[in-house]
Amino acid sequence: MRDVLAALQLVNKQFFNAHDFIEKYAEVAENDYVDMLAEHNQRPDGKPFRTVHAQLALYLQRHQQALGILELTGRKDENIFGNMTEASEWEDLRYPNRQAPIQGPQNQPQGSNN
Repeated sequence: MRDVLAALQLVNKQFFNAHDFIEKYAEVAENDYVDMLAEHNQRPDGKPFRTVHAQLALYLQRHQQALGILELTGRKDENIFGNMTEASEWEDLRYPNRQAPIQGPQNQPQGSNN
């Protein structure tokens, strides 16, 4: 969860969407992010980014209380490929005073080792 909290701190917005978060998560947990993509690269649907991004969004949803965020709704936003797709909207309840804690729960997004 440490990388997730660090990514939320880097987002640095009161209101953000899943695409904002994923961009920062990939920045702070690059190796884990690549590992997660590689793990899903052989899926029959050929959509490792979509699969991993859905896992990250689900992680936020399931841990929103511990993360100090609140899921609002979704809206269309440009994804990493420049396509308009639905992205969950969030409010950071700790903004602007979010500090990455030294320790957090040890569970990570599925496929993440950090």
